[in-house]
Amino acid sequence: MKRACLLLFSLMTLSSLQAQENPKRLFRQIRTVEAMQMVRKKDPETSKRQSEIERFIHKEGKLVKDQKVTLPLIFHILYTSEEDKITLKQIESQIEALNRDFASRDKDRELEVDQKEGFTRRAADTEISFCLAETTDRVPAINYIKTTVTGWDASNNIKGFETGGVDPVDPEHYINVWAGDLANDVSGYAQMPGGPQKTDGIVIDFRFLGSGGTAAAPYDEGKTLTHLMGNYLNLYPLWGQYNCTDDYVFDTPIHNYPNFYQTEYKHISTCDGLPVEMLSNFMDNTDDQYLHFFTHGQKARMQAMLAEGGPRYGLLKGGVACQDIEDFELGQPLDLGEDVSLKADPGPAIRLFPNPADQITNLEISALEEGMGTVRVFDLTGRLQHAQEIELVAGRQRIPINCQDWSDGIYFFHVLIGGITISERLVIN
Repeated sequence: MKRACLLLFSLMTLSSLQAQENPKRLFRQIRTVEAMQMVRKKDPETSKRQSEIERFIHKEGKLVKDQKVTLPLIFHILYTSEEDKITLKQIESQIEALNRDFASRDKDRELEVDQKEGFTRRAADTEISFCLAETTDRVPAINYIKTTVTGWDASNNIKGFETGGVDPVDPEHYINVWAGDLANDVSGYAQMPGGPQKTDGIVIDFRFLGSGGTAAAPYDEGKTLTHLMGNYLNLYPLWGQYNCTDDYVFDTPIHNYPNFYQTEYKHISTCDGLPVEMLSNFMDNTDDQYLHFFTHGQKARMQAMLAEGGPRYGLLKGGVACQDIEDFELGQPLDLGEDVSLKADPGPAIRLFPNPADQITNLEISALEEGMGTVRVFDLTGRLQHAQEIELVAGRQRIPINCQDWSDGIYFFHVLIGGITISERLVIN
């Protein structure tokens, strides 16, 4: 045991020293386990539901028949500047990467360890694919929002309007993916099955999504979202919830710690039995160029989540409608970047949330062009309560309005955008 602890400490120290020697190198930090710990603390029922899911897998998992399925995606892109705004081409490349990875089609990336340890024979086509969801104009499948918030952590704040983020869209039937400027120690995290619906989905930093654009090496092949999608479908990392704990998959070796570099054959885990580590598995953390497969055991666990009675079965209910990004049309005036033009002119719009409010309400403005706008708020007597000049952006932006000192009652917002005045009512309660 002392020898194992010493080896683990040495590995962790080596990773820390390597990071210090490469200060400009990006390092991926997946925070799913930490995020789930926070969810369980806030919602004790999550632990009970997850225990029930494990019992379902143990009892029904062996009876589940594999099925070819396609799962629908909705993207919420929160950006602060043009430099961190993910393009449609990146989103398209990410969907292509998911479909490549879940079919284990990247076979030319095999390492020496895959051949010598027989890991190649464990690689499986999961028969799971993904597409951009076909939604209504009112709820776009790709939702761009201009924000001033940076450094989102793993606390799920990005998933709620009241905390400055965006609410999920029907998470029982769609996989919601939030992309934004995350904190330095957070590259992404997912909510595993069993958590509350109001926070269900996946969060990823703008530097780790897809290829090209804002994606940064050595994580610019879309494989971060592949790992997170595995979490979403109930796969733990190969080191489990803590170092050297079980990932509940029969054909994966237990790792002591995430790997940040590809190492020479053979890399031995310090866990019981000293197994050879599976560096090419998507649920490890080596650079994208070395990751290329899920195992048959991981496939079976994910397929069980999508089977009738499984916690993700709702994604298949009623059939899945998909659309190509090339055919994506705006239902609202959104900021879609350089690689797409506005195909419709629905005009400017505003929205207030929460409404009713007691301390803060967010004024969300959608405009087709940059420019200046004004906000005027009046009470029922016609008295001016609030006035503000706004620098408009092309697309959607959010402005917090402090109303904690306003008396209870009804207020009218009049917002001048491009020569058009739009009105909305707010209730203070």
